[in-house]
Parts: sequence; structure tokens; C-alpha cells
Amino acid sequence: MRRFLEYALWLAVLFVPFELYLRATGLGASARLTVHDSGLFLIGSPDTRVVYREEGFGAFRFNRDGLRGPALPAEPEAGELRVAFLGDSYVEAMQVADEDTFVARTAEALRARFPGATSLNFGFSGENLPTEIVRYRHQVRPRKPAVVVLVASDADLKSLPSDARSPRSRWDGADVRVDPAALEWNAPATARVFAWRQRLRDRLDSYLLLQRLKLLVQNLRGGPTTFETAKTDDRPETIALYAAMLRRLRDDVAADGGLLVGLHVPRGFAVRNGDRRAFDAYTQAFAQAGVPFLSALEPLKATHDAGRFTHYGQPGNDGGHLTPAGHAVVAEMIAGALADGAWAEPLRRTLDARPGPPVTLRAR
Repeated sequence: MRRFLEYALWLAVLFVPFELYLRATGLGASARLTVHDSGLFLIGSPDTRVVYREEGFGAFRFNRDGLRGPALPAEPEAGELRVAFLGDSYVEAMQVADEDTFVARTAEALRARFPGATSLNFGFSGENLPTEIVRYRHQVRPRKPAVVVLVASDADLKSLPSDARSPRSRWDGADVRVDPAALEWNAPATARVFAWRQRLRDRLDSYLLLQRLKLLVQNLRGGPTTFETAKTDDRPETIALYAAMLRRLRDDVAADGGLLVGLHVPRGFAVRNGDRRAFDAYTQAFAQAGVPFLSALEPLKATHDAGRFTHYGQPGNDGGHLTPAGHAVVAEMIAGALADGAWAEPLRRTLDARPGPPVTLRAR
């Protein structure tokens, strides 16, 4: 017992200064989460700083709404073209600074054609289409975007069948049904544990830094974070399920006077090896749903083949999330499609039918 107490004392002596140092410098600040007012999904803790080092380096703050980027008023201003992005960690993009995300870069690029262009980042790591439908209704809809860009990554299809059976995003064949009582942060049996874990994360910066170091070591050793296999599910039944959910989201966005478009952002493995399975599956799903769709596979592959790394990952693997160069490629593609490309005509029709002040359009 005495030896145990001695070890505990030495651990405290080493741990406390380390914790104080991280708090003073902000080097240990990790993404902290809280429950949205609806109780149905998570958001970033408002007005908190985040430092991310597992891939690249991202240092930013969640705004007052728990999102990345500047906080915007609920109502779009006169002449504003508001573009909202839904998706997983490829949209959230913790690996890069705010100004380097394709969400921010898209708004910047669009201002050559739409001087009032703004963008909102509703990306959340690990999220998939069923939960994104819920997030749209409770978090995106009140912001009244004219365009909603749904970003689909290769892994979304793989996890879709299980996500469609989850209590937080169950698909009943016509809509997403959520059982609030079954969610970890609401269920009586687990709510206290969840709240305690969040408080622990909020208070122990060194614990969070050690978690990241562990993941980094696993990555360098080829552990759980390796991306040596493409992850997708291109079975016809999975494609049909995705298309059915797409139609649900398309109808929601259209009822609000907006335009839903889809963008496939592939993993680095698919870019490096020209793996088109996810691309082909999404092409079918978006066509079945009648949603305009583009893929960033070819532009990213061309950039990669030209010697510019588009994705982070293990040394020599190039398999993870987008680098700033990859974000720039995706942003240019989105802005071009909306301004003068494949999405320009659907956008024009949407804006013509949309109530309220017209969006300012600069002549070519």
C-alpha cells in the first residue's frame, strides 16, 4: 500500500506541472463536445479552442453556435448567397486552419461571381446521411441556406446499413426516426457517465494530449488508423437505401426554398490507386434520387499525380484527410460548379423561385 501511495504521489508531482503548462500554452486543447438544444445530436462546445495534431495541424475555435468558422446571423443579409455544408470529418476538417478548409475557400472563390457569398460548416466527425438529415432539420434549416452541399466520403456507404438501424438515426423506409431516450447523453443509465466524461475532457488537457500521442504512435506503426484498404459498400441494396434517404433530404431542402447538391470526396487510397467503387456507387445513388452530383476524385487524382499531396496519412501512404492543397482543389471545383458549371442552372432556378431579397450576382 505504501509503495502504491508513493507511485501515486510521484505521478501527481509529474502530472500537475504538465497539466498547468498545457493549460497556460493551450497546446492540449482538444475538440470538446456538447449536446445540441434539440437533444438529438452533438455539436462542438461553443467558444472553445481546439488544437488538432493527429494529421496536419489545426488550431481554431468553435464559434458561439458550436461550429467552425465565423458565426453568422440567423437571417441571410440582402444579396447574400449562403451555402451550408453537411458531412463527416472531411467537412469538419480539423486537420487544417479555418481559412484552409474547402468550406471557407468555396465562399472566398464564389465572391468573384456572388459578392455576398458566405459558407457554414456543419460537418461532424463520424456522421452519416441519416444523422445529417436530423442535423439539417434542427441546426441547418434555421440558417436558411440557399444551397446545401452534402459531402459524401468513401466510408459513408460502408456504415450506412448499421447507421440506418441505430437509435440515433433509424430509417423506417420513409424517414429518419430518433429515439431520444436511447441516446447516450439522454438515457438515464448512461447520461451521468456521458456528462462526467465530458467534464473530464474539459478539465484534463494532458489526458487529451496523451490520447493523441497514442493515436499518432498507432498510425506510425500501421495500427488502427491505417488506410490501406478502401472502405465502401457498393451493393445495390445499399445504393437504393442511400438514394431513398437522399430523396428525403432533397425534399426537405426544396420545401425550404433551397437547392441540395452532392459532392463525393474520396479517401487518399482511392485517389492514389484510382479506386472508383465509391464514385460509381454514389453516381448511381444521386442519379436515382435526382440530386445534382459531382465527384472530386479526378481533380484530386490529377493534383496528386502532379506531385502535390492531397491527403494526409502514414509516411508514403497518403491515405487520410485532405491537406490544404486538397481543400483548395475541392473548393475550386465547388465554386466553379455553382458559378458557371454543372450546378449553375439549378442554382439559378432556385434563386429565381426563392422568396426574399435577390442574391447579388456579378456579371461575367
